[in-house]
Amino acid sequence: MMPEHEPRRIFRGPGYTVKAHPKSCFFCQHLTDIFYDSGGPYAFICDVDGDDETGMRGVCPDFKEEEE
Repeated sequence: MMPEHEPRRIFRGPGYTVKAHPKSCFFCQHLTDIFYDSGGPYAFICDVDGDDETGMRGVCPDFKEEEE
């Protein structure tokens, strides 16, 4: 869970919505796939083989803002 003072951004996936760090995997150009079930997202695939733990905390050194 994110601390209350952390910035958040809303990501809407197919069938789920999450609040995540604005520099998390959800908003990175390197994200290729998100795996989810009824409990929400549980796995992420990155095209630079990034670490999803640091990525979800918003501290991945390879983060690149998604293009709209």
